[in-house]
Amino acid sequence: MVMCLASTRAPKKSAGITPLVSFSSLQARGGLEAAKQLIAKEGGTDGFTTLWENHRLDLSVEAHVLKPEYEALFSEEERRICKDRLEAYGYNM
Repeated sequence: MVMCLASTRAPKKSAGITPLVSFSSLQARGGLEAAKQLIAKEGGTDGFTTLWENHRLDLSVEAHVLKPEYEALFSEEERRICKDRLEAYGYNM
């Protein structure tokens, strides 16, 4: 998950989007814990909204969490939160 979150920094920066999680935060907490913290934030994050405004929800933590290769890392509840949040913003999965 660290690679997943860190690897999205370049596309976000080129699209004028600030990364959702700082690299130092990833190093301190680890990618999985950073992702879980973002998911658990009631109502989502400002970064998620910014990605939506820029039509780039594909770069969101929520979209990555729903990828089959990360399924074992997240609970059903966390995956449901991600799915519901993406659907609420009109993201087609």
